[in-house]
Amino acid sequence: MGIAFHPDSELDDDKLMQLHEDLLSKKSHFKDEIIKLNQVIAKKEDCSVTDVAAAANIREEADRAMGLVEQYTETLSLIERALSHMEHGTYGVSDKSGNPIPFERLKIIPWTSTCADD
Repeated sequence: MGIAFHPDSELDDDKLMQLHEDLLSKKSHFKDEIIKLNQVIAKKEDCSVTDVAAAANIREEADRAMGLVEQYTETLSLIERALSHMEHGTYGVSDKSGNPIPFERLKIIPWTSTCADD
């Protein structure tokens, strides 16, 4: 399946390819991190530690991991949405205003769907 940018965006083919590769890399990274964090969470569920302090530490780590999983899952959803916009030729413009999203902003947050001013 091909990818394209919105005709009103400030993108060209090279910039689009760069952003597409970055999105795919970030997608892979966040999926890997979620797998690692789920292993930390599983430790809590299998916790048979008799040392109260150690058990509390495991629970605390698991709670932090659950928060990160939630954040990473949300980011993955935004990445998937950005990739879908690329597939449909609607990538690179704000969902709110329809204005072009500056390339510098997309380089920093390639899954953003709005301009900074929106």
